[in-house]
Order: sequence, then structure tokens, then C-alpha cells
Amino acid sequence: MDKQKDQNKTLERQRGILTVLLLLIIIFLTAVTMQLIFNLTERKCYEDLASITHDAIETMDLNIRYDRMSLRLLSGLLAEEGDMDPLSVSRYLAAWDIYSDVATSGILLPDGSALEVSGKYNYASRIMNYRQETAKGEHLSGLQDSLMVSKGKVIRNFVPVKYRGMTMGMLYEAIPPAMICEFWLPSPYNGNAAIYLVDRKDGRVLVNSAGDGVQFIEDLTMVDVRDIFSRDEFINGVKHGKRGYCAFRLEGDEAYRYACYMPLESAEWEMVVTVPGEYVFSILYNGRYYMFMLFGIEMVLFILYFVWMLYQTRISIRETEKKTNTDVLTGLPNRNRYEAYMETIGPSVSGLTCVYIDANGLHELNNTKGHDAGDNMLKFIADTIRIAFGDEDSFRIGGDEFVSFIREQDRYALEKLIAVFHEELSRNGYHAAVGYCIGEKGMEVTGLIKTAEMNMYADKKKYYEGTGHERRSR
Repeated sequence: MDKQKDQNKTLERQRGILTVLLLLIIIFLTAVTMQLIFNLTERKCYEDLASITHDAIETMDLNIRYDRMSLRLLSGLLAEEGDMDPLSVSRYLAAWDIYSDVATSGILLPDGSALEVSGKYNYASRIMNYRQETAKGEHLSGLQDSLMVSKGKVIRNFVPVKYRGMTMGMLYEAIPPAMICEFWLPSPYNGNAAIYLVDRKDGRVLVNSAGDGVQFIEDLTMVDVRDIFSRDEFINGVKHGKRGYCAFRLEGDEAYRYACYMPLESAEWEMVVTVPGEYVFSILYNGRYYMFMLFGIEMVLFILYFVWMLYQTRISIRETEKKTNTDVLTGLPNRNRYEAYMETIGPSVSGLTCVYIDANGLHELNNTKGHDAGDNMLKFIADTIRIAFGDEDSFRIGGDEFVSFIREQDRYALEKLIAVFHEELSRNGYHAAVGYCIGEKGMEVTGLIKTAEMNMYADKKKYYEGTGHERRSR
């Protein structure tokens, strides 16, 4: 009997030890799994931050480039006037201000005064030096005072107005930093991320979506910096246009913030995006309450992972469709999209105008300066097409061929638009042949495009005859 009791106690002890071992194994596996998930989430945080920062930079660069091209078109119109008559200039500036949601326009004159829609400011030289701004050509300023004292600081985008090789004034748009935050920058993590635009020359914070009073990047009271060696490395990376990540705590805070920094292409600026760790790791913070419900946690994580995979798959499909229908070099819709668009056009093209564009001298440019120069030419032509004819119904259908469809029936207005398009290309050393055809009642789409193409070839022939060069085969 005693022997049986001893055996039962031994068996119970063994079962207890086995249970404890199994529990310890489950706890260990749970801890390892959570740590792995934590590490994966941290890595995903950095990837998301990089993607968000890259998208925000692309958006910012695109808006700057589009505004600058629009300013060039406005500069060309002002130059056509041949003088800086205040009434004519004010008329153009008023039209620009109606068009722009984020900026007001003006022109800095050689005498140091500035003309805006709100009036003429003779003391503008205290804020903007005409010689210095002219010497820089097209450029973005740092923070400058607004001519209207109550408006605070602005960032100015300058484009010279030239007539017969002489600079008549510096056309600019004045953009308040708050408008850049509202219209040009995204709101990642449901608005819980902070975005700083930093002037690399002096570390000044030009745009601050956090509104935390940080005026220089050095003002960030970073402590306990991780993933880089020190706070100074972060500051130097930002000022020298580098790319990187880091995690840090602000002085007085317990939670970490995660940061990514990258340079802009259109200005000597650096973008810094930071987000609190509680938003990055929100899934884990919510899951800690279910640490002891292992199977439930595993199921939840599995479902979340499955949903995440479905989400990523959908994104991948959308991106694939977008890439399939988008020209990689220029960003315009490609021939696939063009052919799909053709199927949407009805039997009649009355009211539709086709503009057929072909780059001149691309073959020669590739042979003399390399294919990178040729690619730059095609990208510039595509960007100018977007400004002149819109990008929704503009397509790159071949190596150097583009087609745009617009609802323009006024031949004079259309030819003036094409002339401005030619002038913009010529100003940058490029040329393109352009032919168009205005749809008439009873005309089919194939005839519309063919006529525009024939007119383009006629324009191309005229160009090569005028330059004295033989056209080489592509």
C-alpha cells in the first residue's frame, strides 16, 4: 500500500514537473514569438516610415516642379508684354492667385520694389535683395518675411522674367508653411506623425507639422538615441542630405519615437518624419492583455497576418495594374492605357482635338550625350505636356511619340497653347514636332489621329529643313 502511494506520488510529481516544463516551454515560445513579432513590427515600421517619407518627398517635389513650370508659363506670358506695366502684371497675378490654392504671387522689380495683387511694396528690398535673387535664377528661398506684416513667414519660389535675354523681374509665389502642411504634405498614421522640412544649409526647420516650436533641427531634445551612434550623427545626417533611420526619446518622455530622414531633389531640404512608438506597435500593445491566452493570440495574429497578406496582395495587384498602364520613364499613361482609352471614344469625335507630339533630335542627343540625356529630354517633354495639355488624357505611345486629347475647338487658342509649349521646350534646349486635328462631325477617331500625325510629320520636316540637319532614322 505504501509502495502504491509512493508510486502515485512519484507519478504526480512527474506529471507536475512535466506540466511545469510544458508551461515553461509555452511561455518561452510565447516570449520568443512576441519578440520575433516585435522585431518584425519594428522592421516593418522602418519600411513603412521609408515608404511614407519617400511618398511625401515625391508629392512635395511634384508640387514644387508643377508650380515652377506654371510660373515659367506665367513668366513667358509676362515677357510677351515686353514691359512691366503694373496694370498688365496685376491682371496676370490676379489670374494666378485665383488658380492657386496655397500661394500668392508677386514680382520683384529691379528698383527693389515688389508688385502683388494686394498692392505695390516699395520696401520689399528689406526682405528680398533683387541682385541676390536674380543671381540664383530659379530657386526656392528659405523662410522670408511676408510683405503683409500680419501674414508672418513665407517660402518663395522664384522664376526670372526674361525679355530678349534681359531679366525684367523675378516672378515668385509666396507660400505660407501652414499651407504646405495642409495641402502638400500627407497625414500618416492618422495625423499622429510629425513632418519637418529642414534647410540643410543652416538646419532651420522651414515647415513643422507638429507645431512643437522646433525652429532648428538641433532643438529636438533627443535622448537615448538608438539604431545610430549618437544624436550628432542624426543631426549631421540631416544637414548633409543623407538617408537614415533612428529611434529616440524626447527629454521628459518615456516612449520612443521612430524617425526617417531623406533629402528632397528640388531643393536643399531634408524631410524628417517621426511617429510615436505607440502607433507603430499598437497591435502588440493591444495584444499584451492576451498574453496568457496563447491559442487566442495565435489565432488573432494569424487572422491579422492573413488579412495583412490579403491587403498586401491587393496593393501588389493595384501597383502591378498601375505599372502595366504607366510609362516607367515619364510617368504618363502608356500605350496599353492609350489603346484602352481609344475603346472608350464613341463613333463620333466631334468636339475632341488630338495633339500628336514627337521629340526632335532624340537620336542625335542619344548618340552625342548618351541615353541619360535622351531620357531627361523625354521626361521634360512629358512634364511640359502635363502642364500644357493635362495628364489624364495624355499618353506616351512610342519611344519619342506622345498623343494628347483635349476638348479645345478654338484654333487660335489651341495654336497659342502649342506656341507656349514650344517656347517652354526651346527655353530648355529641346524641340518637338507638333501636329493637331480638331474633330468634326462624321469624322472617325482613326482619321482624327492620322490627320494629327500627318500634320506632326509636316511640322517635323519643316523643323529639320530649318535647322539644316538631315533627319536620322530611329
